Amino acid sequence: IDVVSRGLLGLTVTCARCHDHKYDPIPTEDYYSLYGVFASSIEPAELPLIAPPVESEAYLAFEKELKIREAEVNKFIDLQQAAVLDDLRSRVGVYLAEVAKPKAGGDVLKDLGRRLNSGELRPQVVTRWREFLNGTSKQHHPVFAPWHDFAKLTSDGDVWAAEAAKIVASLTDAADSPTRINQLVKRALDNSPPRSMADVARVYGELLVSIDQEWRKLASDGQTKSFPDEAKEQLRQVLYSDASPL
Repeated sequence: IDVVSRGLLGLTVTCARCHDHKYDPIPTEDYYSLYGVFASSIEPAELPLIAPPVESEAYLAFEKELKIREAEVNKFIDLQQAAVLDDLRSRVGVYLAEVAKPKAGGDVLKDLGRRLNSGELRPQVVTRWREFLNGTSKQHHPVFAPWHDFAKLTSDGDVWAAEAAKIVASLTDAADSPTRINQLVKRALDNSPPRSMADVARVYGELLVSIDQEWRKLASDGQTKSFPDEAKEQLRQVLYSDASPL
């Protein structure tokens, strides 16, 4: 902004960043209008071609080497993405436990710009899990309907556990029920009755991780596209579908 204003206008306008210019009619509003132009302008990593290149021997050699290097970069990106997804799926219980906590004030993305240390939660993934669960609360969801029932409990301690036990007892996986629950979720909650939302997150996390591990073995042939079992496939979709928070 300083270079443009000095070079083209013969004015120093940088003080308008904080207040209307003292001597010339340049308000702060105009300064930030110009700021918006530069802030939204990004130089592309690959500059556009001005004209078709001459296909010389040097150019053809360059094109060949460029394709090789681009393939290496794409392979590296694919490997990194797969590693990140594997990590997120293996730690789903940790993310659910974070979502299960009472929502604190402030912006969960405030530290998004800093580099994450190993083992730290990714704030944007926490947000995506929260948004995903909010979406499943709008109508009956065979996997997460119990989660939302538990989340509505306002008591704590033994009272919470007693109320949660009633919820577990009311769950049904009958095929003809309009409120049918995924039978694997029902079984997991029957086997490990939760005493808090942290317990609920743990049960869901352990179940989803076990399904992920089973799926990796089943799909290792590269041909299998889904679980033949409906209950397992519903859980797999939580981690692998296009609507997944991952």
